[in-house]
Amino acid sequence: MHFAIFIINSHGSLVYDNTALSDKIKIKSNDALRLAGTFHTMHSISSQITPESAEEEKFIAGTHLRDGIQTIESDSFKLHCYQVLTGIKFLLVSDVSTPETEMHHMLAEVYQIYGDFVSKNPFYEQDMPIRMTKFDKAIEKLFMPSYY
Repeated sequence: MHFAIFIINSHGSLVYDNTALSDKIKIKSNDALRLAGTFHTMHSISSQITPESAEEEKFIAGTHLRDGIQTIESDSFKLHCYQVLTGIKFLLVSDVSTPETEMHHMLAEVYQIYGDFVSKNPFYEQDMPIRMTKFDKAIEKLFMPSYY
């Protein structure tokens, strides 16, 4: 079961959050902002201390982009991060029983929806909060139990 989805821009600002996927998690807006900033910082630090030989390094526009934190697992939830080449991070919070492959697949689908409804929207300004009804509906449809 998936509990929440967050999208963090390349500067660490929260641009989208949806905690309405489940009634098990309720995060206030200030807590979601803190979560985004804290995760972005931890991800940045972890990508800097990752040994170069341990992973494939991406070189984009003169910058080295390393993966950093990909999964955080606790007793009650699992947080999975999918970072794209532009530095945008897609976070999915789910139950600990959710398989890693399913989480990666769902985040790839969220990225596809992001590309279709946000990136291709001529009225969307980069790094601004995402406030699009069609995007919200597509995300909710993706996470409906009947999707599987």
